[in-house]
Amino acid sequence: LKDLQLERIKNIVIHANDHIPFWGDQFKILKNNPNISFSWNDFLLIPITTKNDFKNKPVEYITDQNIYKTGYFPGITSGSTGEPFNFFLDRYFDMRSITICQRMFMTTSQNKLLPLIHIRAKPRYGFAHRKSVLFFANDYNHLKYRIDKLFEMIEKINGPYILYGFSSYIIEVAKLCAKKKIQLNPISAIITGETINKKQKELIENNLNTKVFNAYATNELGWLTQECEYGNLHINSEYIYMETVNGEGVPVEKGKEGRIIVTSFDHKIMPFIRYDTGDIGTIT
Repeated sequence: LKDLQLERIKNIVIHANDHIPFWGDQFKILKNNPNISFSWNDFLLIPITTKNDFKNKPVEYITDQNIYKTGYFPGITSGSTGEPFNFFLDRYFDMRSITICQRMFMTTSQNKLLPLIHIRAKPRYGFAHRKSVLFFANDYNHLKYRIDKLFEMIEKINGPYILYGFSSYIIEVAKLCAKKKIQLNPISAIITGETINKKQKELIENNLNTKVFNAYATNELGWLTQECEYGNLHINSEYIYMETVNGEGVPVEKGKEGRIIVTSFDHKIMPFIRYDTGDIGTIT
């Protein structure tokens, strides 16, 4: 797996070096030409990047203009870990992200492609499920005014289904169900966006009569980890390389907490290489 990951990192580094001025400048620190030789030691020489490195930069400086001119998807971070910033995605990334997304849903439903209710303010790129239905909620406070519509949507499905949304949305649904003494009984509830504690997880599982699965994703990077039926978070290692570093940017040992740094293999138009997510975590 490590060899495969290094090969994929090498490919995105070569692409970024050849097509994107920002990365050409960043890679000047490398001792070797990545087209000729590239090792893990070379990889660790690449400076860690943050949102601020991309903000307020000319589009032609941070993107592959060949892809940019043929079509792109604009995106913006939520700003939950800082100020939001604009980024660009391409069709190749979108398709790869969709496959990861499908696997996540099937993992939580015993490999069955079940209907899915997606509670969100708007659709997101890299999200696909041919049996999904978007249930609009501007924020979790909005749900109390629309909860009866959600009940109606579930009744129309008339069978097993998956509930998906930000943690705060699913928690609010669980509270409203308890208040109205209704159990929705989804096969699973997939939460993302915010960390929940044990008490909140029990609240969801008890009030909705379901099992909770956690998914870790960001708008700019896509699906990073997902929880299995045994309660463990698994990194999508064929899609990204994840590392943890200390405050000085030095990699930490497995099992120790650090800043989560991600390299995405499939961002062609605007690569994220050794990108600081702004989150803290532990890789075991």
